[in-house]
Amino acid sequence: MTNYSQTANPNATNSELDAKVIITPDHVTLNQNVNKYPRLNDDEWDEIIRLIDIEQVDIVDDKDNEFYNNLRRKLLSYRAEDDIINKLCDTPYDSIPQRY
Repeated sequence: MTNYSQTANPNATNSELDAKVIITPDHVTLNQNVNKYPRLNDDEWDEIIRLIDIEQVDIVDDKDNEFYNNLRRKLLSYRAEDDIINKLCDTPYDSIPQRY
């Protein structure tokens, strides 16, 4: 294994600083612990939405009601994004059309 070393430019611009990547000894293992839990399934998404609906039934304040409406809309949007990601992850690489 070859170790590379270089001194940093003391007057670096923002773009030069943004381009720098620091690799630590555990860099390879960092991504292995990012998501310990599997994605939510349809039943879990339905249960979360149902719980919000139940909580919202007793609310009379318009501000609180709007909060739950926004929360519900966000979760439905996240669910739609999650469905797209799941479909993409399940798509075999060979069946993805080439653009070029």
